[in-house]
Amino acid sequence: VRKTIERELRASLFHAFHHLVRNNARVGRGFRDTIVSEGMAIAFERDFGRVARPWGAYSEADQARTREVLEMPDDTTWGVWLKSDRRSRRWAGQRVGTFVVDKASQASRLNAAQMVTMSTEDVIRLAGFEPAVAEPPAHTGQ
Repeated sequence: VRKTIERELRASLFHAFHHLVRNNARVGRGFRDTIVSEGMAIAFERDFGRVARPWGAYSEADQARTREVLEMPDDTTWGVWLKSDRRSRRWAGQRVGTFVVDKASQASRLNAAQMVTMSTEDVIRLAGFEPAVAEPPAHTGQ
């Protein structure tokens, strides 16, 4: 029991501390920010806490849907994607986020600790994807 507590609590603290630092850097709270931040905390927990979680183990299907997820409107309700997507794939958002962070890390040779304050757009760009362009505000006629 003690070994389980030490392993699980330690890993969870790594994950939570990464979120605290990234949130303090005010990188954003939109859909893409959340997906990338979650992936980054999972990669940090995996690489530094040495615990691999199933929600960070992406498949070819997760890799294939990355562009689709990153192109979703930034006001998309992220909670659904962190539990399961509309096709009931568990942890779809975490898996895509971890894939994006791993691609960015491979391209830049930076780890999740070094990228903690990097903008979501820069992480996405480093991963080889174009960040979604924010839609211009509607003209009000004033």
